[in-house]
Amino acid sequence: MDTAALADLRAWVTEAGLAGESETAILDGFCRRAADAGLPIARAMPRMLRELEATPNIGFLGFHTWLGNPTITLQYWRSFDDLEQYAKDATRLHRPAWASFNRAVASNGDVGIWHETYRVRPGDFECIYNNTPPFGLAKATKCVPALGRRESAAGRMLLRP
Repeated sequence: MDTAALADLRAWVTEAGLAGESETAILDGFCRRAADAGLPIARAMPRMLRELEATPNIGFLGFHTWLGNPTITLQYWRSFDDLEQYAKDATRLHRPAWASFNRAVASNGDVGIWHETYRVRPGDFECIYNNTPPFGLAKATKCVPALGRRESAAGRMLLRP
């Protein structure tokens, strides 16, 4: 992607964000424009995210995307088993997209993939949101007021579902 195309893409992302476009619309527009500028592999992620959002029983809880360098999509899943089942299911979009990625670029250095998976036991985490809209894990699941024992970090970490 040349410098002018990258500048155009950055300007579009800024305008779309300021206009209040949804995350999915911005990611889709970003990937469509990146593909038009010579990065066809960029179209796969928005399609997969739309599929996941349209299939509530699959175990996908939600996502958040940050556009830039690097572009990052953080996903939340009900379980590792749900994630793995989706990733390996030939009838879903991920497996064919992964095969296509490996045929097109594999390890030639043109496109990087950062992938980390964490298993977190219930009660072994905390997320604090103060004067913000639901974001991250709270947006993907639910937000619980920090009242009573939840008013301190020690109290929150002692609570078990």
